[in-house]
Amino acid sequence: MINDVSSEQEKLLGQLVDDFAEKMKAKLVEKSRQGWNGWQNCALEDLKQGLADNLAQEDYLDVANYALLLNKRAPMSVLSQS
Repeated sequence: MINDVSSEQEKLLGQLVDDFAEKMKAKLVEKSRQGWNGWQNCALEDLKQGLADNLAQEDYLDVANYALLLNKRAPMSVLSQS
């Protein structure tokens, strides 16, 4: 049950999220410095394709980053319609 989460479990989950977020940020900064920019203006389909490609490659860090960019660009109702 979700209500049965101990404070130790909650701390562990928080640390998992924090660690993963740090890896996401480092990868985004690295790619930006390499010239991978323009996510604010590209077609949403390009971001969706990037997410799908990285999912197929089992690159979950990039899957999370593409999900982050898609989440920033479009509300879920828009994404689910396409």
